[in-house]
Amino acid sequence: MPSIKWYLVRRYVYGVAIAVGAILVYHRVIPPEALAVYLPLVLALFNTRPPATPDEAP
Repeated sequence: MPSIKWYLVRRYVYGVAIAVGAILVYHRVIPPEALAVYLPLVLALFNTRPPATPDEAP
C-alpha cells in the first residue's frame, strides 16, 4: 500500500477551505472580516507546513 504524503493532503484541504471561504463571503453567509479568523483556524487544525520538511521530503 502506498504511503500517503500528508503534507499534500493538508495543503489540499487548506486550498479547499480558502475557496469555500471565498464562496461563503460572496454569498454573504459570513462577513469578510470573519474570514480572517476562520482561515488561520483551518491552518492550525490541519497543521499546514511547507513540504520541504526533513521527515516528509518528496
